[in-house]
Amino acid sequence: MQTIGSTLIQLLRKALFVLALACSLSVGWVGLAQPSYAVAQSTAVQPASELEAREAAYEEAKEIADDPKMGIEKEYEKEIEAYREENGEGGIIEEAKELVTKVTGS
Repeated sequence: MQTIGSTLIQLLRKALFVLALACSLSVGWVGLAQPSYAVAQSTAVQPASELEAREAAYEEAKEIADDPKMGIEKEYEKEIEAYREENGEGGIIEEAKELVTKVTGS
């Protein structure tokens, strides 16, 4: 009885080994085939409107890089100017800055 059990266990181990080997080979072939699918999909012709949108976004990003005070920073400066007109130029922080510059001499 013991020999039959050990024979069945060996047979089961071999079957599992063959199954694992077959699965790993099939996964390996699928993994090698995927890059070829990616190349086939990326060669599709893009519509002209999409290309124009990309070019416009590139030009806008280039303008922002050339002029750092564009967009949000300009709006911030406008809000600061409006606040200063409304509340005056001075403030505790600005007076403290002036005092520090007087004391340090720089």
